[in-house]
Amino acid sequence: MRSPDASPSGYRKEKLFPYWFLAPSVVMLLALTVYPLIFVLHVSFHRLTPAGDVFVGLRNYARILQDGFFCRAVAQTLIFAGTALILEFLLGLALALLLDSEIRGRAFWRALFLLPMILPPVVAGVTWRLIYNPNFGVLNGILRLFGLDTRRWTWLADPSLALPAVILVDVWEWTPFVFLILLGISTRPLFASMTLVTRPCCRSCSSRSQWSCAVFTCDF
Repeated sequence: MRSPDASPSGYRKEKLFPYWFLAPSVVMLLALTVYPLIFVLHVSFHRLTPAGDVFVGLRNYARILQDGFFCRAVAQTLIFAGTALILEFLLGLALALLLDSEIRGRAFWRALFLLPMILPPVVAGVTWRLIYNPNFGVLNGILRLFGLDTRRWTWLADPSLALPAVILVDVWEWTPFVFLILLGISTRPLFASMTLVTRPCCRSCSSRSQWSCAVFTCDF
């Protein structure tokens, strides 16, 4: 007698079973990401009037490109994103190479460097806002110990200091993410062959400079 699970219908149900677990995530993704994106694109080509939406084509885009404030905001965003990404990659790469070597307490240092990424963004934001406080913040307090006058250093209010301060926070929070990917603790990243390839190559190197060269020539 043929069991129900061995029937074609039972096989199809078993094959579709994982998709039922993915369905809630897909629905949330569509509702919170795809639909708002389509709605924003629709609104950008229309002008809202009491009589309803009027199609205006690219007039809204032409108008916003003539706005100096918008252009400055785009430039600041590009500077922020480019600087943060470069610093995060370089620091993550350095940490991955350092903690891939045989050092004492390697597991402890790996866990310590991952702590900023574990903190919720709200907690990290409130913490850094207190650190940057010009009156009782830790950063200005440390600088005053070295005899520096920090009364004019309002990190989040001064236009010349706000952008570097925010970049520093972003680098502090997301460098562990790059470090985690490059190190390959939980995924199969770019450096998955680091442990298998570089160490045999590095055994033939006689100096630390040759070891560093071997790391990059073997992996890249």
